[in-house]
Amino acid sequence: MRRTVRVKTEVWRERVVIRGAVGATVSFCGACGRVAEFVTPETAAAMIHANTREVYRRIEAGAVHCIEVGRVAVLVCAGSLNVQ
Repeated sequence: MRRTVRVKTEVWRERVVIRGAVGATVSFCGACGRVAEFVTPETAAAMIHANTREVYRRIEAGAVHCIEVGRVAVLVCAGSLNVQ
């Protein structure tokens, strides 16, 4: 007699998004481990006095935290920008 064992694994992730100021969103940043303000790459570039390409370079290098919203949108953790 054969037995069949089925194992079902589910991963639940929850993201609460609270709309804040214009162009900003408040959400949990897994890299920071806290609730942080997230901004668009354009706003992040203005905050660090650079262009959006520099923001994307920092994201790719792991120096700046980000979350993906939907299929194409990226939001940047303002706390990880190290604004001087």
